[in-house]
Amino acid sequence: MGLLDLWNKPSDNIEAVVTRAMNENKTIKISYQNYDGEASERTLSQLRFNNEFQNDGFFNAHIKAFCHLRQEERTFKISRIIRAEII
Repeated sequence: MGLLDLWNKPSDNIEAVVTRAMNENKTIKISYQNYDGEASERTLSQLRFNNEFQNDGFFNAHIKAFCHLRQEERTFKISRIIRAEII
């Protein structure tokens, strides 16, 4: 199985990949679908949980990370991550 095959294989547990990347200070590559349904591929580093939306019932449901595509810190909803891979 090649690297492309691994990338095209859906992650069984995206939260586990994200949490592992946080704990090990790793960079991840994700496929992400935004609120409007638009998909994009992102490379994220400096991951951490974002609980700014905790009062709305979202505890550890979002991450903040440096997005290499946008070259700035962005917030991502974990449930909208389609695939995740530690790189």
